[in-house]
Amino acid sequence: EEAIPLLPPEEEAHKSIDELVKLNLLQEGKIKDFYTTLSDIVRRYVERRFTIMTFEKTTDEIIYQMRQKDITCVNNLKTLLYDFDLVKFAKLIPSNAECNGHVLKTRNFIDETTSKEDVSSEPAEVK
Repeated sequence: EEAIPLLPPEEEAHKSIDELVKLNLLQEGKIKDFYTTLSDIVRRYVERRFTIMTFEKTTDEIIYQMRQKDITCVNNLKTLLYDFDLVKFAKLIPSNAECNGHVLKTRNFIDETTSKEDVSSEPAEVK
């Protein structure tokens, strides 16, 4: 059997977010399920992008690992994961606007941390 190649981490994450939104969990009142899945998407993205083990780790452990590698945008990730933890474990119920904001902030985090490769195959001109 042929193995299907993985999508790049950012594409996989955006696709997973799109699929999550289509499930209409928020409209069905399944807020904890929504945030658990969104958190898993972020963790998988971070794991693939930065080669940091994220599952079975606390938010603080993930942030510590990222700081050890001098990865930028740590504070954005920390805020996201702490917000997700409040919903998952402290039973906080965010407003619809906050839920939409978390989706947008997650997408922004992914976009901010996506490696920007030089799209030009031409060598730079030396002047």
